[in-house]
Order: sequence, then structure tokens, then C-alpha cells
Amino acid sequence: MSRYLRAATGVLVSALALAGIVIAAPTDASAEVVFSELSGEFGVEGRWFPRSPLHDGQTPNGASFFVEPELYVENENGYGLTLTPFFRYDSADPNRTHADLREAYALLFGEAGDGEWELRLGFDKVFWGVAESHHLIDIINQTDVIEDPDQEEKLGQPMAHATWLADFGVLEAFVMPYFRERTFQARSGRLRNTLVVDTDQTAYESAAGQQHVDWAARYSHTVDIFDFGLSIFDGTNRAPTLTLGLDRGGSLVLVPTYDQVRQYSLDMQATTGSWLLKLEAAWRDGEKDRALIEDDYGALVAGVEYSFYGVFDSDADLGLIGELLFDDRDDRATNPFENDIFGAVRLALNDVESTELLAGVIRDLNQSTSTAFVEANRRIDDNWSVGLEGTAFLNVDDADVQFPLRRDNVLELTATYNF
Repeated sequence: MSRYLRAATGVLVSALALAGIVIAAPTDASAEVVFSELSGEFGVEGRWFPRSPLHDGQTPNGASFFVEPELYVENENGYGLTLTPFFRYDSADPNRTHADLREAYALLFGEAGDGEWELRLGFDKVFWGVAESHHLIDIINQTDVIEDPDQEEKLGQPMAHATWLADFGVLEAFVMPYFRERTFQARSGRLRNTLVVDTDQTAYESAAGQQHVDWAARYSHTVDIFDFGLSIFDGTNRAPTLTLGLDRGGSLVLVPTYDQVRQYSLDMQATTGSWLLKLEAAWRDGEKDRALIEDDYGALVAGVEYSFYGVFDSDADLGLIGELLFDDRDDRATNPFENDIFGAVRLALNDVESTELLAGVIRDLNQSTSTAFVEANRRIDDNWSVGLEGTAFLNVDDADVQFPLRRDNVLELTATYNF
């Protein structure tokens, strides 16, 4: 329980410090701090794994509850503070019982020349990318792996995030003075590697460790039908290299090491009629491949989405999505998307219950592996909603990085109360 007390203390200290930033921001002395909004959600979740565990010590199924409130405070001059803590308790995996500060930042803004500027100080979440199947270029925030098999949940990242908005586009600069380590499943958790990751032995290429100062910059703009962004990131790789080691008891484990990398990336989306054309491309220096050899490489995700509006004379919209995923490291890639094709269907009923469905499959073109998924959400009333997510690993090749997950098909049902 002590680690949760430390996390709660960290949330409180950060909130008080950021509140001080907002209060002391350069405003009129008479400006008052006013409460604007308290919102958020809490809910319960059940996970069902149809197949028995593959690895020793794993728990068959699990249940959890979570809470994620959001507090927004603003003064008379418009400067604001957003605070979004998160906590989950899980019955099956003690590592999935965790607290985090998803957001806790002060927002300052003003005018500069022919444009406007914004400055966010604190914990924030930033998303880069346009693809549906794999967020290739999204590198600012650490992935909260234990939250969801789709790896879309992120940890809050301490940063100073400056933005300048002008007619010629948007310029952004990021300085990140502290690194967030990736979360991993405990021995009893499902959706994990064959061996447990021993985070007590975490190592860094940089002598500064977690205090290494990472930086990034981005330029984005809209020209006619094209929305595009050019980005660079230089700092600690969010995905660690995993090597064999021994824990204190002499058992074989995986030891994470975080390398220094530089990533150059492009994301682009073109909208023409019912068509969306999407591209994410990246070049990365300094990352090790599956053979633990430092290997500079390029990767991309390219695809299309076509929408049918008002299908069958109803209010529903139907989208068809297709994407190609490529990594020039081929079978030495550290992720499963080295040469794959993705297809999905998105259905939005546009009813009062906001019913939505997304279902699809990723197929490896070099191996027999396929991964199928489904996501569905529906409101019950003004406050309650239900969600269903499922992932199935099909015909997993023994050379695939997903091979340890071959018995971890999962169905997840969530009931959420929004306030």
C-alpha cells in the first residue's frame, strides 16, 4: 500500500504547486481564482479470458474499479489549471492496481506579433498521428501498458509545452525534464511476456537516468484538403529494450533498458468528399532491434477510410478502413507490425444513446498471425454508459512477438458513470 500513498502524495504536491503557478501568474492583482467545473468518471470492469493461462502464476480472470475525476480552475484573466488524477484497483494483477496523474497543468496564453501563444506547465497528454491501427509516431507520453491491450492509454508526462499559432501554421516546442517508466504486468497478470519484467533492475543508456531532459518540436498546418505535421523528438525511448537477467531469488526475468533515440516523423491526412487518406511515417535513430543490435530504421502506416452517410435511409454512418503497416527491420522489429494489413468497419448509429461499434483485424503478410478486435459503446442514460472490448490472437506464429499472448484472448465489459 505504501506505493499508493506515495502516488497520492505526489498528486497532492503537484496539484498544490500548479495551483500556485496559476494564482501567481502575471495577471491583475485583483484577478480572482474561480471554480469552473468538476467532472469525470468512475466505473467497474470485468475481464474474461476464455482460455486457461499459459504462464505459471497467472490468474484466469479479473475485475477492477477505476476513478478519474477532472478539476478545472480558472481566474478572471482566463488562466487555468486542469487536474486529472487516475486510480484503478484490480483483483488479479497487483501492478494493474495503480495511481497516476494523467493531467495537472497550468495554461497561460497571450498574443505575440501576428499570432497567439500558449504555455502549458505540468503533467499533460499529447497525441500525434492519424492512423487507426497503430500510432506509429506518437512518442511524447509513456504507454500505460497494463491498462488496455490496445496500448492507447498513456501516463501523464511532466513537460513545458509552448505553442505559437499563426497564419502560416502552428509551432510547438516541448521540454520534458523527467522520464516515466513503462508499466508492466505482475507475475499473476495476463497479457504479459513469458518472463516477468523486473523493473527494480531498470537501466538507462544516459547517465542522467530518469532526469534526462528530452525535447521535441512540431510544425503543423492545413493547406487546402491536407492536414499535416512535421515533428522531431530527441530523448529517452518510451519502449525499453528487454534482456535476460536474474532477480534477487535467482529466477530468470526480463530487465528493461531505456536507450536514447531521435525520431523524425510526418503525419498527413487528406479529406476529399467521403474519403480520408492517412499517412504516418517515421525514421528513428538509436533503437535496438530484436537481436539487440542498434539499427536505424524507417516505418510507416498508410491507409484510407471511406464513409457511407445515412446508410439504409437511416441516421447511421458506416466507415470502411484499410491500412498497410510496414517496418523495414522486418522480422527483427520489436513490434508486431513489420509487414501487415489492417481492415475494419466503423458504425455510428447517431442515436440518442451514442451507439458506436468498431471491429477489425490485423493480418501479418509474412506469417500466419492475425489479431481481431471489437470495440462497442452505448449510453444507458445521461450518466451511465457501457462498453465492450474484445481482442483475439489467431494462429500466432512461433516467431511472432505476440507468441506469448496466444492464449490471452480477452473480453472486457465496462460500466461507467460520468459526472
